[in-house]
Amino acid sequence: TLFRSGSKEDCEEIRADIGNWLLKERALELNVEKTLVTHATKSSARFLGHIVHLTESNKKPRGKVLGATLITPRPQIDAPIGDLVMGLEEKGFCRRGGKPTQCGRLVHLQVPDIITYYRQLENGLRWYYGKSSNFGHFSARIHYILKFSCALTICSKLRLGTLRKTFKRFGTNLTQIKKNGEIDISYPTPIG
Repeated sequence: TLFRSGSKEDCEEIRADIGNWLLKERALELNVEKTLVTHATKSSARFLGHIVHLTESNKKPRGKVLGATLITPRPQIDAPIGDLVMGLEEKGFCRRGGKPTQCGRLVHLQVPDIITYYRQLENGLRWYYGKSSNFGHFSARIHYILKFSCALTICSKLRLGTLRKTFKRFGTNLTQIKKNGEIDISYPTPIG
């Protein structure tokens, strides 16, 4: 299992046993420096782009007469929101601190393709981090950055001048309408 209680020495022994098995059975060498043994309530570990840790154990009051009850630590697997925002910054979707900006390398695309690009990027991130303990916060943060970056990119492409004019023309869901009146594509706020 991912979480195991015991001494640090026990964990290091288990890590050595796993390393020996991998070498013997699969001819793979375990990188001991990258295989972290940590106290999960005091620090976290990284695994496949997620932050893995335990919640803190604490006492919660149950009432005046009953005293307190101990809340046991629970496993948490979080999306690394700060790292993801920095990644979006490096790719040109936002400025420092997560302020959305237009993405110049996408301006040459047609409006439906711009919207499709942003939606696919967001959907991929939402799918990958969908089981994160902090999914709601992660989802809202990423959606805000990508949707407003999409709107700013469209604004730049069409030379609309302001974000307000972009949303006035395409609506809050950045809806592109076909000539026959059907919706070509839109960028709604995801539910859940």
